[in-house]
Amino acid sequence: LLIDSILKDRNKNKVKDEIVNKIKIRFQKIQGFPTKELRSIIDQGKKDLKEGIIIAYAIQEQKLGIAIGVTKELSKKISAVDLIKIGSSVLGGEGGGGRNDFAQAGGKKIEKIDESYKEILKKIRRKSIRNRVDPKSKKVMMINILDEAGIAPETCGMSWHKAKKTLNIKDPSFMGAFNNY
Repeated sequence: LLIDSILKDRNKNKVKDEIVNKIKIRFQKIQGFPTKELRSIIDQGKKDLKEGIIIAYAIQEQKLGIAIGVTKELSKKISAVDLIKIGSSVLGGEGGGGRNDFAQAGGKKIEKIDESYKEILKKIRRKSIRNRVDPKSKKVMMINILDEAGIAPETCGMSWHKAKKTLNIKDPSFMGAFNNY
């Protein structure tokens, strides 16, 4: 009964849905919510989104928990365990664990929740971009390399040669790795 009232209170239960690289993402931060109940939040989020990633934080009596759920089909590309490790480390936590579709961890730095979420989003962006392949040549597209260099691929319409010059890439092993795709 208490849990239901917390979830209905918009001041305690903040939910934000967004789309990142065609992936639905739900960010949820719940004040006064038992961290052991995060699994139910993830399960409900998966039902609501049908396909996507749910990132939920619970804070109760200075205890901080984070849980991440990835829907079944998407969990073949993006692992909740990889994401939880990133989110937990920002929060001052020690790793965390779970499966590809669900992972959970704790943390100490409540003030770092927004930063934790941003770092997880960065990983999702990189992971989903890295999976793009040119359907004709079957080569990984240049945007992967630009992304790794911190250049927003969607804002960059340059050739590989121009990108190489812009990024000042001279390492032959890097060039060889690119050419081997």
